[in-house]
Amino acid sequence: MGMELELFVERHVRMRLAPIRARGAVVETPKPKHQAPEKLQASNSKRCTDLLRFGVWRFSGFWCLVFAVFIAFDCSAQTNLNTRTSATVSANSPNPQSAALTNREPANNPPFTSSTNLDLRAEQIRAAGIQGRRSICGRILKILPDGLVVESGYTSLLRPELSHSWLVPGTIQASPDPHLVEGREPGDVATGLVFLTDIPKTRGLKPKAYDYVVIQAFPAGQYTYTSVGNIQRTVRRFACGLETAVRLTLEAGGETNSSPVGVH
Repeated sequence: MGMELELFVERHVRMRLAPIRARGAVVETPKPKHQAPEKLQASNSKRCTDLLRFGVWRFSGFWCLVFAVFIAFDCSAQTNLNTRTSATVSANSPNPQSAALTNREPANNPPFTSSTNLDLRAEQIRAAGIQGRRSICGRILKILPDGLVVESGYTSLLRPELSHSWLVPGTIQASPDPHLVEGREPGDVATGLVFLTDIPKTRGLKPKAYDYVVIQAFPAGQYTYTSVGNIQRTVRRFACGLETAVRLTLEAGGETNSSPVGVH
């Protein structure tokens, strides 16, 4: 009886394994159901019971082993597939960092001279303008759309009673100083013909020909106008505003020309 039971168990195991070996694949592991073991007859011997338990343990253990091999094979195949896919993508695709560097648009950096040098030159002109400012005190000879032609050098206009306004009526008595020599210090009185622009806009004050002006102004290059008899005359230009003087000087090429024309 015991030998027959052992042969039955071995034959049963072979029958269960034969389909698996023939297909070369592993089917899903059946989930064993926990059932209470049936009671064996009292007539079964202890040896038969041990053999039965031994046979069942081998069978269950084999299925666990096969399932583990299936998991390992599946994970290994998946890993190899991912490795081949990554290698193919890497071979067919450029380096992301290289592609980013290649596709990056060139930076539109402005030239160094277009901004930095211009700002530096403006600062230099501003400093020169402050150093070269002059007192424009004289008679208005010509009124132009963008400024006044003034004969400067009337030092008598510097009287305290005339200092309340930059524009002095032409009815007062004033005359130029024939012995005046223009100095080189900031605020010295300018001599000769000058062109005055960016004049203050004061309510109720409108300059007229032969009125007088008394004002501090900053050098702003030169100015050419048409005089009597269609004669072209070039004189020094002064602006009442410092920033206007800087702008006009830059537009003129960067020369302030605070000294009289022909004097360097």
